[in-house]
Amino acid sequence: GIQEGEGEGGEEKVEKKDGVALVLQTNPKSDALPGVDSLTYQGAYPVSKLKPIDNRLPIDVSVYAYSSYRFNRMNESALPAVAFTAVLENPLEKEVKASVMLNIPAGVVENMRHYVAPMGPPIPPSEEKEGARGYFVYGEKNVKRSSSNDDTSREESMADCLETCTKAKSYHTWSFSLSNQICELSEQYLLPALDDNYNSGVEGEWSLDRDCLTFDRASGADRYSSLTGNLSLCAFSSDINATFTFGTSTGGHEIWSAFASEGSLEGLDRSGSVAVGAVAASVSLGPREKKEVTLVLSWYYPNREFIGVPIGNYYRHLVNDSMDAGKVMGSSLGAIVKDVSLLHSPFFKSSLPDFLSDMLINSLSHIRSAFWTGDSRWRQWEAFDCTNIDSVHNDGERHIPYITIFPNSTINKLYAWAQYRNNETGMITEQLRCGCMSLPLSPQQLDFGCGRVMSDVSSMFVVYLLELQQWYQDDSVKQVVEDLWPIAKAATTWFINQTSDYLPQFMINTYDVVGLNAYKYAAYNGAFYLLAMRAAEELAYYTGDYTFARECQSQFQYAQDSFDKYLWNETAQYYNAYYSENTETDFDYENWLVSTGVKICSYEREREERAGDKKDEEEAHLSGRAGHFRDQFKGTCLDAMPTTKGAIMTDSFYAQVLAYSLGLGTLVKNKTRLRLHMKAELDHNDTPYGFLIMTGRYPYPGNESYMFGSDNSVWMMGNPNWATITTHLGEDTQLAIAVAKKTLDDVRSNINDQWNVAGINGGLGYGAEGLPYFTSHYGYFMSSWHLVMALSGQNANMTAKTLTFKPKLNLPYALPVILPGAWGQVEASSNTTAAGGPKNQAPLASSPSQSNNGGPILKDDDEGMSTAEEGAEAIKYTLLLNFGSLDLKLLEVGNCRYKSEGSHAVQLKPGQSVVWSC
Repeated sequence: GIQEGEGEGGEEKVEKKDGVALVLQTNPKSDALPGVDSLTYQGAYPVSKLKPIDNRLPIDVSVYAYSSYRFNRMNESALPAVAFTAVLENPLEKEVKASVMLNIPAGVVENMRHYVAPMGPPIPPSEEKEGARGYFVYGEKNVKRSSSNDDTSREESMADCLETCTKAKSYHTWSFSLSNQICELSEQYLLPALDDNYNSGVEGEWSLDRDCLTFDRASGADRYSSLTGNLSLCAFSSDINATFTFGTSTGGHEIWSAFASEGSLEGLDRSGSVAVGAVAASVSLGPREKKEVTLVLSWYYPNREFIGVPIGNYYRHLVNDSMDAGKVMGSSLGAIVKDVSLLHSPFFKSSLPDFLSDMLINSLSHIRSAFWTGDSRWRQWEAFDCTNIDSVHNDGERHIPYITIFPNSTINKLYAWAQYRNNETGMITEQLRCGCMSLPLSPQQLDFGCGRVMSDVSSMFVVYLLELQQWYQDDSVKQVVEDLWPIAKAATTWFINQTSDYLPQFMINTYDVVGLNAYKYAAYNGAFYLLAMRAAEELAYYTGDYTFARECQSQFQYAQDSFDKYLWNETAQYYNAYYSENTETDFDYENWLVSTGVKICSYEREREERAGDKKDEEEAHLSGRAGHFRDQFKGTCLDAMPTTKGAIMTDSFYAQVLAYSLGLGTLVKNKTRLRLHMKAELDHNDTPYGFLIMTGRYPYPGNESYMFGSDNSVWMMGNPNWATITTHLGEDTQLAIAVAKKTLDDVRSNINDQWNVAGINGGLGYGAEGLPYFTSHYGYFMSSWHLVMALSGQNANMTAKTLTFKPKLNLPYALPVILPGAWGQVEASSNTTAAGGPKNQAPLASSPSQSNNGGPILKDDDEGMSTAEEGAEAIKYTLLLNFGSLDLKLLEVGNCRYKSEGSHAVQLKPGQSVVWSC
């Protein structure tokens, strides 16, 4: 609400031309309240910005929404609250009164009906009542019914339903039929389900405590239910003259009328069992003055459940209730905004292309699929459409921002994967909970370990552990490695035992529906075996297990030979996607069917001839994703088994991406062959929408009957991983960036949905070319974080205290530095050096309190320092640290080493930088 000038004329702003009240809504209804003409949106996680565009507004308004997302501070980042900061700027030469309001219908949820009984033991009703599914109809005489069907009448009827539920004390959930205006009440905390004919809710009432209005949903109830807790609306401003008002009502219309006419909520009730609560903040803006007000929405629902099992929310250890959470948020706004700025600046103030910086920062929104239980388990869904929990291979594709920003989240999972490994074989199980398309209700527990035998699971466990050992400069790492190395060693030994002629055979991997487990050898699987041997070798040397280190080294060398022997295609000059003798015995149809759900006609005819019981038994093996695909393409089959030689698979070398980021070098024996293979991927698999996952196995581009053979689809790791590998190989950097841009910028500029990136896009022949096709909120594209390390040439070994860079960009450049618990930027620019001028500078503090803490003060004449001739063009290097700390013996960019006397070349804390030149 905006009012210009002073006096009574301004108070009647709805009827006067000098006052206006407008609504910011992204999804207006047909009976919408007066809204602004348009809204512009910008997002840089965790911040969203809405800016209204409307000539009726006499001031500039921007609204920022953000959560508490703080680098390597998991507790603070788990705060259950979101802030809405309105920045109000008056361009006029006269005073303007401005008000902002936030309302929420906490007492009612639209298009939901509470009728699903919880899996836990139900509370027996105090007396028998008629009805079904645990609810009964609370008769018409107890609910207002109106011949009118307008929103106000409907709001009043629903309000009666909520009030009756709350005041009766014995009822806990209510549902209101929109068609016949009947109220259904339940003595159980029934869970809600979608139903367009109902609005519903949980018993509750509003109350005001100073600067927070709270809706309490039976938080003191004896029954443990995920529905009980509270929600608050709080207000804050640095303007001591700002005024805050609160109100409650049966519906939004009364709230709006009060705000639109007065610019405040004075006169409304501020308590009661009603649906809607609101908070308004008002400030006076002098001529050309700018002010901020922040409205905070906070919540406290500590009793999270998982299929009826209480698991809780971790934030119950951090705050006492929603009002406490809101006030903590309000008191932390400055620190949160500062941390978000420092999180963004290494990317948005870098030489990375805009599309890459934008996609990487916004990929942090992926954390929405995570949850932190009351007993400190950090867990994450595979995707919003797949209820698997923490599949090791999927975590491996999206893990770089997690292991760097919240390293303890990765450590938390590592211990869980270790706990639920296969104790008999040493294999790391695929995930902590299975189900994907349909979550099984047994066993009734969160973690139990399950899944398939895969090439990129046990290997990825070893990789995680090596990344922590080499990248994370923290006292806890030594103990983590000590605890988990025996598990990693056993997993490596298991992997060795799965090989034939030094390559893993018949294994599935993250590209599951491509069905590579149908073949004896696959390039993707072989590359992960090579990676596992190199990673385990490094860890074995670190732990002093030299015998096992030599065993891994030997396995690696033999596997390199076998990889070339079975998979290199000398004629085509690339590595084949798989190796098959093209015989019936070499093709594992059952493995193929379980993983893809795609039938092959000849094998299906054989199955038809078998006894019905036997076939039914085999069909039972089809579950989850494969069963879904099978049902979708029921009745179709391939003419023959797909053992065509010469197929080439995009992303055969994702393991190479991981190896290069760890400084493990090239996995295959002949780097030239790797270069030729990458060129062939571009030549054979590129399309206007990105790389097809495979070509050469089927007639190109295929048809629907084997669509989920998936060959002609675009998997979102392919393009960025190609760019990362070719950048490390020293190929054309601009071409690499262009290849990555094809899929990443398509999401950013065309699909316009950076906070919901699909795992697979339509390729050719889908009728959905280049569009999201399968899985939502997926992490495949997040392997693009490795491209940052490729462009900077970052190589870290924090155990040895070394950090080096081999940047691939021309001067001047500024590139992110990303390490677990440490985040900053490395910069380089030309600098003409005069004789006797400074070559090294001591760490520079951003304030007097951030000194070098007793570190060596570097002198111009450090022995052995690279110097430039008088008047020659030197290069000035800067390492700036935004978060964490670094203690380095060796710091080098290109061939320019930072040198100083003493055992610690560089010691940096947040806000400090070190500068040197060569």
